[in-house]
Amino acid sequence: PNPNEGLFVVSMDLSKLGAVKEDVSLQLVNVLGQVVEAFSFGSSSVVFEQKVDLRGLASGVYYLVVEVDGEQIMEKVVLE
Repeated sequence: PNPNEGLFVVSMDLSKLGAVKEDVSLQLVNVLGQVVEAFSFGSSSVVFEQKVDLRGLASGVYYLVVEVDGEQIMEKVVLE
């Protein structure tokens, strides 16, 4: 949910992307395009769920870039 306080869960059905049991990378990018946080996870199931804790970052607008099997999805994240 937006805005949030920096603690949320990223959840996605990897089968809809045509990827199963793939590595998932998350990058948090600021409005200047700078990567401020980066995470990599292995996924052993069709549904990927990962808790993300960004409570140490400054309030503002960021973009969460999720990459799976070469495909990227970008979502706006507003931290209070």
